[in-house]
Amino acid sequence: MDAKQGLLDLFGAPSDEHPARTTLRRIVTTDVTVSQLLEGSSKEPIRLVKLAERFTTADADAPDLDLPSSAVILRRTELFQGAVSGESFAYADSVVTPGGLDPDVVDRLVGSDQPVGRVLGHYLVDAFREVQSVGFERAGTCATHFGVAPDSMVLVRRCRIHAQGRPVMRSTQKFPIGHF
Repeated sequence: MDAKQGLLDLFGAPSDEHPARTTLRRIVTTDVTVSQLLEGSSKEPIRLVKLAERFTTADADAPDLDLPSSAVILRRTELFQGAVSGESFAYADSVVTPGGLDPDVVDRLVGSDQPVGRVLGHYLVDAFREVQSVGFERAGTCATHFGVAPDSMVLVRRCRIHAQGRPVMRSTQKFPIGHF
């Protein structure tokens, strides 16, 4: 049995209509944007809170983007929160290759608090999200954002976004299991 099927089995059969299982199943099986997924399950608008954002050079953390070590990248860490409740539903650590995107797209990413998926949609960028892996890990440093203990388990989804046939972004997204 592969890891993805094991996760699906853990969340129950599709006929199990428990909302938490439905949301976690969607995280595992779809390539939908995080904000779309969360707005559908939380029944409230989602706002992005940037924790950090900086331009730097590519490093060992971005090998799946096929970049030389001297390439410039935009690194963002952010929270996806309920606009009404203020609850943190997801944490994301993303690496964007500015050279692979239109400069207007990059400017909007840097100059706004909009999620990447919304910015790409606004500029009608034909993007494909490749879910590379899904699993569990300890919350660690994300625990304070979710209001859980550092040894609590979170669901982790790693994606690569392609635009114009090449990878332009890598994102690691963490979801607190108890919030769904």
